Amino acid sequence: MSRHPLGLTPVLPPEGFPGRVDFVKSAAHIKDAPSSVLPEIAVCGRSNVGKSSLLNTLCNRRQMARVSTTPGRTRLINFFDVQSRVMFVDLPGFGFATGSRAEIEAWGDTIQSYLRDRPQLCLTLILFDARRLPEKEEQELLLWFRDTGRPCLGVMTKSDKVGRSELESRRRKAAELLFMKPADVIAFSSLDRSGREPLWSSILAAARVFTEERPGSATPHEEQPSPPEQQPSAKSAPKSERSAKSSPNSERSGKATQEHSGQPVPKLKRSGKGTLKQEPSAKGTPKQERPG
Repeated sequence: MSRHPLGLTPVLPPEGFPGRVDFVKSAAHIKDAPSSVLPEIAVCGRSNVGKSSLLNTLCNRRQMARVSTTPGRTRLINFFDVQSRVMFVDLPGFGFATGSRAEIEAWGDTIQSYLRDRPQLCLTLILFDARRLPEKEEQELLLWFRDTGRPCLGVMTKSDKVGRSELESRRRKAAELLFMKPADVIAFSSLDRSGREPLWSSILAAARVFTEERPGSATPHEEQPSPPEQQPSAKSAPKSERSAKSSPNSERSGKATQEHSGQPVPKLKRSGKGTLKQEPSAKGTPKQERPG
């Protein structure tokens, strides 16, 4: 059994990495996301879990990602180009809400669309506070990632707030609650920078695998050039007609490949009362209400 996160051989970051980090854009909807071909690393978790601090520490910046004192204030997806190696994607935190019901619902739809449909997504970091074990929302999200085969890592932030003797036992307990291997949960602290190198090694390893497995030379936003058209001969005309008649099956096959296996991504919405609500899926999953 591999002791490395995700079972991948770590890729050590070069000395001084990263040297250049550029803010690309903010997007309110997935259709507004940049058309970059870089492998994307999504960062998600509850509001005030330390997402901005983690990004600033990883990139050796102080104010690359704004640290908000008001949970639930950030509603946009922010994209950061890290030395043209990877793209960090800072997702809005869940668990709190400030805004109208329409804004909260739009937030949930945007996050689901990104996690489900974004072809550049190669790894998701799910953050949780070391002082608080993962709860139902994190568990449901991790189960969805496991069922759909999308790689993810658990990151236990603010690990400096927990004593060393207790930290390892809490990390293993968190892995058990998240249905993950202990190696796939990394303890991290923005204060003493512990966990920074192991996390970067895992990120770069996932990005390398994603790049190597990309089919051919085409990128998610590039199409393979079509072969030159040839004029059919008189003998080949009937075969062409038969091929044309079979095209409906090809269309159905194409539609089938677009369907995702496993369960639909949890319908996470910010309730405005500090918790999440899970909406019923298309298959009639019962609605989970916040206990009164």
